[in-house]
Amino acid sequence: MVIDDMISTGHARALLALEDEEQQYTIANKIFDEKLSVRETEKLIKILKNPKKTAKKEKIEHTFIYENLEEKMKGIMGTKVNVNPKSNGKGKIEIEYYSEEELERIFDLIMSIQS
Repeated sequence: MVIDDMISTGHARALLALEDEEQQYTIANKIFDEKLSVRETEKLIKILKNPKKTAKKEKIEHTFIYENLEEKMKGIMGTKVNVNPKSNGKGKIEIEYYSEEELERIFDLIMSIQS
């Protein structure tokens, strides 16, 4: 494939990290079909070799989503909000208050959503 200019030598070097020749061939075709860069190829191969680290990356992305939700709720509620997800898709939302008046304000805000 390198000789036919289907992939570059950089791509070929990255493919050498894979031990399975069938997998090398499959990924080489993917590189050609999807016009992957050498960097994208290296990332793909890293994921294929270390699937556990991919789960960690997904967790980081999930964390970003929850932090974004926390910030939006904080803006609406006017107080600190924590979103605590669990692995089963469930979780807990904690809304902090610092006085009885603030608790009443938050309660009224939540009740106004129902109306």
